[in-house]
Amino acid sequence: MKIGSADVYANHPIIVVGSAGNVDDRLALNGADAAASGAHVLIATRGQAALVRVSLWKGVGPRTGKIVFDDDLILADQAIAVFDVEGLTRFSSTVGIRGRHRVAISVDDPGFASRVDVIVDAGQGAHALTAVAGLGLFEVCGAVGGELEPSDELALILSGHDSPMNRLAAAIKLIGESPAPRPAIRSFWIRMVVEWIRWLSPGLSLTDSRMLGAMIEERLQREVLDSIDAVAVELASEILRRAA
Repeated sequence: MKIGSADVYANHPIIVVGSAGNVDDRLALNGADAAASGAHVLIATRGQAALVRVSLWKGVGPRTGKIVFDDDLILADQAIAVFDVEGLTRFSSTVGIRGRHRVAISVDDPGFASRVDVIVDAGQGAHALTAVAGLGLFEVCGAVGGELEPSDELALILSGHDSPMNRLAAAIKLIGESPAPRPAIRSFWIRMVVEWIRWLSPGLSLTDSRMLGAMIEERLQREVLDSIDAVAVELASEILRRAA
């Protein structure tokens, strides 16, 4: 699951991931995409050109880009930290007990990263996310037994805004195919989509976003599931058109 995300500013094109303590002065990139000590990983980024989006995941996360680090880190306390080498920007998230944790870090462009995904304590499994035919999504790693709970899978589908058609159609399909244990759960899934739409289109009011969510809910209640792919594509297209 996603436990944190931040856009990090850095004067120097380096971001640090790991323990909240001081970084070993001897640790350096020396032209590499990443470099690690027992407690920290340095990642080469695009620096001042633009902010770098760093996302933290616990247990399960996206398998995208190129993995630049996949090994153990020793965390001095219960949190994993992300910061620039000058300490201008810093955020952290609790991940459990202090000590050794398996950490996998992937980037979109090695040596010039603009997006960084950090997965803490992922399992060994891999899982293909629900998707509409022809509108595929990324795989995730760490899925126990190859299965994800619908709420966790929906959160992964809606974890970004690249490929909005693919993501929204997949979210609609997942909600349509997944039996909710009670109506409140299904309503919560719809609200997750509503909030994703709000981030996709900042000019859209909360009221208008909720109307789009109600349109999804009403349509899914009256459709036959054997046509869910077509319904998901049609709905997603209409919602993106209205949200533009």
